[in-house]
Amino acid sequence: MFLSRLIFPGFGHIYIGNIWLGILLIIIFIFSSLIPFFTLLVFSFAVYDAYRRPPVHRQISKRFLLSIFVGIIITGAFNFYIPPLIGKFAESRYIPSGVMLPTLEINDRLIIDKWSYNFQEPKRGDIVIFMPTEALKKLYKDPFIKRIIGLPGETIEVKNGKVYVNNKPLEEKYLASAVKPQEKVTGNSKYQQTIIEVCPPDRRFLSKSITLPENSYIVMGDNRNHSYDSRCWGYVPRSNIFGKVFKRFWPINNAGLIE
Repeated sequence: MFLSRLIFPGFGHIYIGNIWLGILLIIIFIFSSLIPFFTLLVFSFAVYDAYRRPPVHRQISKRFLLSIFVGIIITGAFNFYIPPLIGKFAESRYIPSGVMLPTLEINDRLIIDKWSYNFQEPKRGDIVIFMPTEALKKLYKDPFIKRIIGLPGETIEVKNGKVYVNNKPLEEKYLASAVKPQEKVTGNSKYQQTIIEVCPPDRRFLSKSITLPENSYIVMGDNRNHSYDSRCWGYVPRSNIFGKVFKRFWPINNAGLIE
């Protein structure tokens, strides 16, 4: 219990002879750092299981002292090296607003895939995380989350409440008007239609047809009438996109892959 509690989950099991279980718990604990509440579960299980397994009281021995020494070294390495390494592949984030309703809800906890785009380009429909563009840096510092609508080289236009890609209407099944047809109209807001009137008159980037440059993407929120997106401030350079939403892990009853 002492080793698992003070040093690292799994070291107590290694000390009492359950080496492979101890190693497994260490690995699970390291990667569970992506999901904070899961880390606590792994930690609690390791301490309790280390308590119930030993058949007899063990005396302090050289092996005990050696386990503490090795544990301190590995814990130090974990604190300094493992989190940055994991951060290159994935990270966890939460949704602070309703711009991606109904796909993502406020306070959803997500796992962001930061690795895939090293091997492939973003696709239409991907929900991506990106740093503010030059037009946004004056007001925003935190990353944005939106869905990719237009790809490099495509011609994008918004008219009659719909998005047109290369003069063809884009089918968008993720909008609330498709998921919940009864909510299509709320008052006079034309709820969930893609309009440019959500933007200030002097910031209506998609008020006319636009052909995207290379390495540039049009992004929009799924909650169209409440999303400050490419319709207002323009396209996102590829270099600003650093990950895509992979999975929702909280709340538990809504956990799963995101499309």
